[in-house]
Amino acid sequence: MEKKMDQEKGMTLIEVIIALCIMGILFVPISSMFLSTVKLLQEAKQLMIYSHLSQQYMERSKYDLYVGTGLHIYDIEALQLRVEVSIEPLERANNDARLEKIQLIVKDIDDTHELSRMVGLRRRN
Repeated sequence: MEKKMDQEKGMTLIEVIIALCIMGILFVPISSMFLSTVKLLQEAKQLMIYSHLSQQYMERSKYDLYVGTGLHIYDIEALQLRVEVSIEPLERANNDARLEKIQLIVKDIDDTHELSRMVGLRRRN
């Protein structure tokens, strides 16, 4: 009878429990790493959207000479964002060119968090 039990192949309950524990111990850090990667990807996507939006409005303000000096506010309801563009004359010692400073701020629509900021110059003829 002892010989017959030794020849049987398979795993005992203890071996299965130990294997499951080892797999569980390995699964926790891998799933944690996966979740943090997903979170970082979402943050990177948001930063890319803010950067693209800032660049778009900066180019618009630089090359559209109909946008005059002062504060211009654009609400983007679909993204729940507000873009504030401030255009001011830049005082320089050399007045051969009229330069204006453009400051662009992207905020959330509630005006509580500043998400992106850009500063640039444009020449008015």
